[in-house]
Amino acid sequence: MSNTIARESGAKQVLQMGIIGCVIALGVALLLLPLLPLLAALKLVDMLRRSPGQT
Repeated sequence: MSNTIARESGAKQVLQMGIIGCVIALGVALLLLPLLPLLAALKLVDMLRRSPGQT
């Protein structure tokens, strides 16, 4: 008998959790995708405004 209070997960449950994790990650990536041009533009403005002596 194991010394844990957690239930053992079956292969089907682990597969379902993995699929749900992938779906959530894909959803977050799709939500952030429209922000990429804005972030790139802000980075470009920051690089152009920064003086050559600063890092």
